[in-house]
Amino acid sequence: MNERLRAIRKHFGLTQRDICSYIGMSQSTYASMETGARPLKEAYLILICKSFHVNQEWLRSGKGKMLLDGQIKGLEELIDIFNELSPALQEYIIQQARELLRLQGEKAL
Repeated sequence: MNERLRAIRKHFGLTQRDICSYIGMSQSTYASMETGARPLKEAYLILICKSFHVNQEWLRSGKGKMLLDGQIKGLEELIDIFNELSPALQEYIIQQARELLRLQGEKAL
């Protein structure tokens, strides 16, 4: 599974730091999972699959396609743009996205 974690990150052109900012994990924890020194917890597996539209079966076993059909439109472009931003602007974007998610959750209640 550790090799597939790396493959996801490389597919989207992300650093370990980038992935960690998406899923709220420390870089050292993620790095130990990507190297195989630590198992990937179920909650993080689900979060990674949901965040990056990854097929859970593929991440668990290597069977099937890496990405689910109907990948989120514009996700790769968004990631490319994000990677070009300075670290300060990347953090700003992440904070704004979290705030939008929070507001969306409040409206759903």
